[in-house]
Amino acid sequence: MIMDDGAYELGKGAYGLVTKPLSARASSDIEQENAKALAKLRAELPKRIDETTTLTGVKSEGAKLIFEDRVAIDGGKVDDATKAKLRHTVIKSVCDTTDTRRILALGGSFEYVYTDIAAKPLITIDVGKTDCT
Repeated sequence: MIMDDGAYELGKGAYGLVTKPLSARASSDIEQENAKALAKLRAELPKRIDETTTLTGVKSEGAKLIFEDRVAIDGGKVDDATKAKLRHTVIKSVCDTTDTRRILALGGSFEYVYTDIAAKPLITIDVGKTDCT
């Protein structure tokens, strides 16, 4: 089962690696920051996040950072309530982190793509500025 603590650690750990304090910058500046962060993150992949979750990839599309996570469980055994809990935990982690809130305020966003042990899609969580109101 996907654990709330694991999702929190994913958020906390990944954001700490990705973000640095930012002043008010344009979208292209966010993209440059993303490029630097991606190089650092990719060097550490795959990265174990918790007992069931491994960060397997990171990429960016414009001002969006995309985290690809593999969860070591059968996705068919994950119910909607567990997915909702994970979504809530990831969004809360993004919204409660100063550096990620700055990125959101500048127009950046985050996407978390979770797949199960067989690499089948489990859930995608998009987090933008409006999610943190």
